Amino acid sequence: MKFKSVCVLLFVVALFNLQSLRAQTAGTGALTGTVKDPSGAVIPNATVTATSRDTGQARTTTTATDGTYKFNLLPPGNYRVRIEAGGFKPVEVPSATVNVTETEVLDRNLEVGAQTQAVTVEGEVVAIQTTSSALGTVADARTVTELPLNTRNYTNLLSMSTGVAANVSNATTIGKGATNMAVNGGSTGQNTYLMDGVVVNNWTALGGVTEGTVPWTFAMPNPDAISEFKIQTSSYDAGYGRNPGANVNVLTKSGTNNFHGSAFEFFRNTALNANDWFLAGEGAPKAVLNSNVYGGSVGGPIKKDKLFFFVNYQENDQTNGYASYSQSQTLLPPIPTGDRGTCGPAGFTSFASCDAAGQAFVKALATNMWQSAPQNGTAVIQNPAACGAGCDAMGLYNINPIAISILQLKLPNGSYFVPGSGDFPNCSPAGFCSHRFQNPASFKDHQGIGNVDYVINSKNTFSGRYVYEADPINANFPAVNALEPGNAVPGNTVSTRKTNQDVVAKLTTIVSNNAVNEFHVGYQRNVTVNSEAVLFHNSQLGIQDFVSPFTPGVQVDNMSYINIGPGGSFMDFGVHPFFGSHANYNQFIVGDQISITHGKHTFRVGFDVERVQGASVSGTGSVGQPAFPTFSDFLIGRAGGCGLSAPGEDPSHPGGCNGGTASNITGTGGTTTANSKSQVNPRVLLPSAFVQDDIKVNARFTLNLGLRWEFDRWPTENNGNYSTFWQVLASNSAPPIVASCAIGAAACSGESLVGYVVPSNYTSVIPAGVYQNNTPYYTRKSAPLDDFAPRIGFAWQPTASNKLVLRGGAGYFYDLISGQYTGNFGRSNPLFGPPASGSPAATLQNPWAIPGGVVSAGPGYFGFVPRWIIPGNCATVV
Repeated sequence: MKFKSVCVLLFVVALFNLQSLRAQTAGTGALTGTVKDPSGAVIPNATVTATSRDTGQARTTTTATDGTYKFNLLPPGNYRVRIEAGGFKPVEVPSATVNVTETEVLDRNLEVGAQTQAVTVEGEVVAIQTTSSALGTVADARTVTELPLNTRNYTNLLSMSTGVAANVSNATTIGKGATNMAVNGGSTGQNTYLMDGVVVNNWTALGGVTEGTVPWTFAMPNPDAISEFKIQTSSYDAGYGRNPGANVNVLTKSGTNNFHGSAFEFFRNTALNANDWFLAGEGAPKAVLNSNVYGGSVGGPIKKDKLFFFVNYQENDQTNGYASYSQSQTLLPPIPTGDRGTCGPAGFTSFASCDAAGQAFVKALATNMWQSAPQNGTAVIQNPAACGAGCDAMGLYNINPIAISILQLKLPNGSYFVPGSGDFPNCSPAGFCSHRFQNPASFKDHQGIGNVDYVINSKNTFSGRYVYEADPINANFPAVNALEPGNAVPGNTVSTRKTNQDVVAKLTTIVSNNAVNEFHVGYQRNVTVNSEAVLFHNSQLGIQDFVSPFTPGVQVDNMSYINIGPGGSFMDFGVHPFFGSHANYNQFIVGDQISITHGKHTFRVGFDVERVQGASVSGTGSVGQPAFPTFSDFLIGRAGGCGLSAPGEDPSHPGGCNGGTASNITGTGGTTTANSKSQVNPRVLLPSAFVQDDIKVNARFTLNLGLRWEFDRWPTENNGNYSTFWQVLASNSAPPIVASCAIGAAACSGESLVGYVVPSNYTSVIPAGVYQNNTPYYTRKSAPLDDFAPRIGFAWQPTASNKLVLRGGAGYFYDLISGQYTGNFGRSNPLFGPPASGSPAATLQNPWAIPGGVVSAGPGYFGFVPRWIIPGNCATVV
C-alpha cells in the first residue's frame, strides 16, 4: 500500500506541473517528432499534416515552442507526412508507419528556401520506441499471413514476445488450435484480449483461449482479416487493466481507396501424413487427418475518401482421427460372440424370461467370466459347470437381470452397445482385452467478418466491426475436452457447438489540433451447447431414475452413465453428464477517452463500463453415475449388508443382496454418485477509469505517470441462487456434515448446514442453520471502492543515437475474478446437494438407494471469506 501511495503522490505532483507523448489507446497509435532548422534550432509554429495513404483522411497540427508536434489517437497504418514553415522548403515523407498502441517518432530538419521548393525525403519513423516504458511486440499483416500456422490461429504467434511461455500447438488437436500463454511468471488466466481496442475476454473463462465443453473462448479473426496485432507484456500504462498479464490487441483490416482482396486454401491430407508412433507400435493403421481451410476477403471504397468496406470469410473443414473425441481406450470383457438373444420385459427376474438364444448367452457369459476372473467382485459369478442348471434362485448364475438387459442392447447399425473381446480379431474371446476404438470426429469452423469505416466530416470518423464464428465438433466418443480421451464405448455420439459474435463501434472526434476524443461501444455473445444422442433409457432397462432431493421435480430418464474399473478405466457407457449443458452469455461495454497535448505533456483520461448477463444450465448432476470396481461387480450389481438373495426374492431387498458387507457398486473403488442440476443466471457490472500523463522531460527522457481505478463488483444471481460458506459462522458449531437419507426425503436426521450463506435476494425456502446475507453478494459488503492502481515508467536514450533506449517501470495491477470461479457458488449447499456415495444399499435396480442414518460423502461447498480482497500484484521492470 505504501508503494501505491507514493505512486499516487508522484502523479499528483506531475499534474501540478502540467504545461505529451503516449497519445494512443488500445486501438490506435500516435506520431510525434521535432522540427529543426539546419543549425539544429527548433522551429515553432510549423504546420505538420499527416494523410492516410489508405483512405486519404488528413490530420493537421502545429509545432509547439520547443519545435515538437504530436498526433494523438491515430488509426494504425501508413501516413504521408508534410512539414511546412515560413522561410523553409517544405518536407514530405512519403511513408510513415504507425503501429497500434505505439508512439512513433519522426524528426526532420528543414532547409532554408522558398515554400514552393518542395523536398521529398525517403525515410521511416524511428525503429524502436523511445517514449514508452512498455515492453511488447507488433506483428504486421505480412508476419501473420506468411508464418505457417496449423489452424491459422494468430494466438500461435504470441510466444514470439519476450517473457511469454506458451504451450506447443499440437497439430493433431481438433478445433481452432488456440495457444494459451503465461507472461512473466503469471498464469494463463491473467491475460486480456482486445479486438480493435475493445475487450473481448469471455468473462466465464479463466483468461485462456483453449476450448472444451465449457464456454471459454471468443471469436478469433483469421490472418487474412488481421492488419496487425500487438502484445504488451509489462510496464504498460494506466489505460490498460482488467488483468495483470499481457494485453493482446488485434486490429482487423479496413477498406481503402483501392479495391483489394485475397483468396486462399490450405490443406492437409491423410495420404501426406506419416503414421503416429504409438499407433505404428500397436500395428494399427494411421488415423484419418484431413483439413481444408479456405476462404477469401475483399475491401475497397463505397465512396472514395468517404465510405469504405471490408468483408472476409473463412471455412475450416476438419476430419480428425487423432483427437480425443475420435478415440477411446477400453478393456473389453469376455462377452460371448454371436447372438445374445432377448430377455425381458424390463425388470425380469427369471431365467425363463429369456428366449433360447438368451439362455445360451447367459450361460456362456457366466462360463467366460468364471474362467477369466473367478475372484473378481464382492461376490463371484457362479460356475455353470459346477452348479448345473439354475444355480441361484433366478437361474442366472448370480448375474443381475439389469446387466443382462444392458448387454443385449443394440445400436441402430445392429451391433451390440457393449462390445466384448471376442468381437475383435486382435483379442481372445475367452479373456479380457485392451482395445482402442477409433472413429474420426469432425470440426467445422464458419467465420465471417464485416467492417465499415465512414469519414463523416473532417472532424468525425465512424468505424464498425462485426465478427461471427460458429465451430461445432461432432464426435463419436464423449471425451471431456479436445485433449483428454475417455473410455467410452461407441454409440452415444456427442456434439459441442460454440457460437461467438463480437460487435465494435467507435466514433473518433478531433476536438482541436491538440485534443482527440474516442467513444466506443461493444457487444459480445457467447453460446455453448453440449449435447448427446440419447439411445437408451433407464425405464427400458428396469433402472430407477435418479431424482435429486434438492430438485425433486426434475427426473431424467436418460440411461445412467455407468463406469467400470478404477476411475472408469475399463469402460464407460450411457449418457455422459458433460453433454447435457448449455450456456448463453452477453457482454456489453461502453467507454470513452480523450487525449490532450499541452507543452511537454500528453494527458489522457477515460473510462469503461462492462456489463455481463449470463444463463447457464449444467446437467452434470442430473444424470447418475454408478461406478463398479470390476466387470464382475457390474454383472452382479447387488446390495451388501443384507444377507444373500437374488433380485426379486426378498421383498425388503428387491434388488437382491450379494452376501457381503458392501454393495457391488460401492465396494472398494466403486461409488454411486448422484447430484442435482445446476442453473445460474449471473449478473455483474465492471466499471473502470484512468488518467495518464506522459511527460517529455527533454529530448531523450520521457516519464510515464498514470493512475487506474477498477471496481470488480461481485456477481449476483438473478434469482439469488448463489451460496457460500463462512467459517466464522460455523466456528462454534459442529462441522456441517450431512447424514444421508433416502432419495426424495424431506430432511435427514442429524443434518447441519450451519456456516452456509445465501444472498439477500434468495427466494426459496431457507433450510435451518443457513444464514441469509443482507446483500445480494457472497460477501458481507460490496466490492471495495478504493482499488487504485498507480503506474510509473520511463524511457531514456543515454546517447543521441536512436539505437539504444533504456526503459523501466513499476505498477500495481489487479486481477479480475473470473466467472469460472464464481459459477461454483451455484453448485454449493444448500442449492446443490452433496453427492450420494458409499451406500451398501445400492443396486443396479436402484443405484441411488441411501437409507437413513448412513453417512455419505460430506457436502461440497465453495466459499469466499466474508471480507474478500481483490487479488493484485506489484510489478517492476527495468
